[in-house]
Amino acid sequence: MNYVAGLCSDDWGLWRSVTGNLQKVGKRVESGSYPANDKSGLLAKAASIRDAIDSKDKTLRWKLRSSVGEKVQWYLDVEE
Repeated sequence: MNYVAGLCSDDWGLWRSVTGNLQKVGKRVESGSYPANDKSGLLAKAASIRDAIDSKDKTLRWKLRSSVGEKVQWYLDVEE
């Protein structure tokens, strides 16, 4: 988790993609038909990853890019 959190603290685009996917995981788990223990475990793991990412200090590069936000595309389109 520390490695991923470190990468996300330097790259806003990666941070946005990772945190967005963690949100999707949470929604799918909550709406899915998983046993209660599995559901709470998965949600707790996703939350701990998000907490680790959020707790890292962000670089100046990250802060500058975050000011632009989603107005500018942060990902590369994949060709099929």
